Amino acid sequence: MGCIAFGVIDRGTNLLQIRPTTLCPLNCIFCSTDAGPKSRTRLAEYVVALEPLLEWVDRVVEYKGRRGIEAHIDTVGEPATYPRLIELIQGLREIEGVETISMQ
Repeated sequence: MGCIAFGVIDRGTNLLQIRPTTLCPLNCIFCSTDAGPKSRTRLAEYVVALEPLLEWVDRVVEYKGRRGIEAHIDTVGEPATYPRLIELIQGLREIEGVETISMQ
């Protein structure tokens, strides 16, 4: 679900990238995605609704056999800006097969 900038990304390993938002309040000079308020290329920002995000994670984990999955929360912005981050982590903990939750 989503695209490379947001949603659930499965690259064929046990690690799922969970990208709930593209928001970023920072202006890091080394940013490879040109995030932040001074971005010169971003035309839109995205915040993914919690329920469909968890539903898609559950579907992908089920497809992958419900074992040994790492749910890695990352973004092309700052993951801590997701307004429902705590609920996202709690929801990921409840999905059978998700053994590790990490964030970058």
